[in-house]
Amino acid sequence: MWDLLDEADQKILANFVRACTLLVYRIVNKSALLEAHYQLHQVVHLIKKNYGQEKITSNIHLFFHIVECCQDYGPLYLFWCYSFERMNGVLGKIC
Repeated sequence: MWDLLDEADQKILANFVRACTLLVYRIVNKSALLEAHYQLHQVVHLIKKNYGQEKITSNIHLFFHIVECCQDYGPLYLFWCYSFERMNGVLGKIC
């Protein structure tokens, strides 16, 4: 399946998978959070560069806040993404 993606999409996916891997560790340290934040910024940058600003949806914007949530509440496995799903529902009704 990897071979079916063009190079730009491979980079987007690789950055996203790396960030997710870092964020779901049982113990997440500060350097892992910083790297995950960097990887998620790369994902957003690559999506914007390859597909345009209009593809930066509220879900993608929330990438910037995942690391903050981990700093506040601990590793993702403790609370997963319920708050993000809830906010997406709220924002979806408004937009």
